Amino acid sequence: MAQTFLDEHGLAAPVEYLLRFHEAPVEIRGALLSLALESLTDQLQKKGLFEIPKPLPDEAWRTFFSSAKALVDQQETWTETS
Repeated sequence: MAQTFLDEHGLAAPVEYLLRFHEAPVEIRGALLSLALESLTDQLQKKGLFEIPKPLPDEAWRTFFSSAKALVDQQETWTETS
């Protein structure tokens, strides 16, 4: 028997939120849409269909992190004024 879209773990709740959105009180509609979007994005990412862009390429991040760490390490004591 073919598995339906909604049988997949993690998809039923966000789809239900979207289908029931129009019935919800105005005060919680934004929360329902936000939760549905977050849940659907999470499922797409887990399936490899969506990737959150990285702020920096890996090599640039390693260079930045090393520089930032060296700057922090050279400060012996931290106070409110330094």
